[in-house]
Amino acid sequence: MPDLSQKKYKFLITGGTGFIGTKLCEELLKLKQEITVLSRKAAVTKQPKISYIGDLDDKKFDYDIIINLCGEPISQNWSKKKKSEIYQSRIGLTQRLVGKIMSAENTPSLFISGSAIGYYGTADSTIFHETSHPTTQKLFSQNLCFDWEKAAKEAQEKVRTILLRTGVVIGRNGGIVKKMALPFKLGLGGKISGGKQYLSWIHLDDAVAAIIHLINKDDISGAVNLTSPNNVTNEEFSRAFAKSLHRPCLFTIPAISMKLLYGEMSQELLLSGQRVYPQVLLNSGFDFKFFTIDEALINS
Repeated sequence: MPDLSQKKYKFLITGGTGFIGTKLCEELLKLKQEITVLSRKAAVTKQPKISYIGDLDDKKFDYDIIINLCGEPISQNWSKKKKSEIYQSRIGLTQRLVGKIMSAENTPSLFISGSAIGYYGTADSTIFHETSHPTTQKLFSQNLCFDWEKAAKEAQEKVRTILLRTGVVIGRNGGIVKKMALPFKLGLGGKISGGKQYLSWIHLDDAVAAIIHLINKDDISGAVNLTSPNNVTNEEFSRAFAKSLHRPCLFTIPAISMKLLYGEMSQELLLSGQRVYPQVLLNSGFDFKFFTIDEALINS
């Protein structure tokens, strides 16, 4: 079993300059780990203790643990061109990584590959566990996750593979908090449409701690829901967010406004929701630091 506190491992992290990746690298450096980051942003975010590459062929493929977090941001208007970029940034890179893993002289011991709770589809009342069947909606976000996971699963025959089905990540200077901060600070924030759609969230600190926990648990493989056990509705989240900023939560953003601004993306990710439960993490003994949305937002 890997023990990051006792031994140095060679990590390859794609998307290591992103929201989750940056925090993960910080924590791994505290544990004295050797990190190589694949990122297009390497030139402007260089950390002297990290080795940066812009392409998988820039350095010999010799790593113990590979964590695949790379992907074009999905929270934007999905034009045909953007859909293609979102798809290729995930599936194309994952396929290349798996090809490298399968042909590596020294096989990695662990491959953690990103996915998202979009895998399950949207539902008003169903609570999705890792073993739950997804809906048959065939949404863009759902098909994206299906293909993303299918590409990563090709490595399973050679290496322990974990699929991170990540929810909405809450943390300082990034994610949903950064996107929503300005209107709420101006006192113009509020719930979206009826506000009854569920939000499956996780604090950034818990997301990173969970990844390190999974590295150290060599009996875990397959899908893992990276969400808090305590899902909230959009209205509950909006009120908690406003409270954390000491601002009112008075407004309702009409569904038509979201559709005009964000089109198909708004229908799948903003006006619909799902309740996702982290059964695997809880069964493995993981302790969440931020259990309630109020605690998470106050510490963001």
